[in-house]
Amino acid sequence: MEEERTERETIRLWRIYRTLHQMVNDRGYQVTANEREMSLDHFKSIYVRGGSVERKELEFVVQAESNPNDQLLVMFQSGDVLRIKELKAIYLRMESQALEKAIIVCQKAPTTQSSKIITEMQSRFHLEVFQEAELLVNITKHSLVPEHQVLTADEKAALLLK
Repeated sequence: MEEERTERETIRLWRIYRTLHQMVNDRGYQVTANEREMSLDHFKSIYVRGGSVERKELEFVVQAESNPNDQLLVMFQSGDVLRIKELKAIYLRMESQALEKAIIVCQKAPTTQSSKIITEMQSRFHLEVFQEAELLVNITKHSLVPEHQVLTADEKAALLLK
C-alpha cells in the first residue's frame, strides 16, 4: 500500500517536473530536449532515493537564450505549507546568487501571511507561485488550446482599438 502511494507520488512529481521544463522552454529559457521529454524511468534513476523523491533535488536554474544573465530559479517547497522561514531563505538565496526571477512550486496554497511576504518580495524579485496540481498537465499542449504567440506592437495596438 505504501509502495503504491510512493509510486503515484513519483509519477505526479515527474509530470510536474516535465511540465515546468516545457513551460520555461516556451518562455525562452535554455532547456534540453532530454529535460523537456524525460521518461519516467530516467526521472526515477536520477531523483528516486530510498524509494521516494526529495523535492529539494528537483530545483534547477535556467538561462534565457537571448541573455545568459537572465536566469530563472525553479524551486520546490519541501513541506506541506509555504512558511515565512522558507520565504526568507528563498530571499537570501536569490539575493546571494543575484537571481531576479523565481518560480516556487508548492504542494498547497500559501498561507495568508506567506502571501503577504510574497507580495512584499515582488517589489525586489519577480516571483511566481504555483500549486503542484496546476502543473500536472501542460495546458498549452492540449489539442483544444491554440498555440500562444506574442503579439508585435502593431498587432497589440490593432487589437486594443477593436
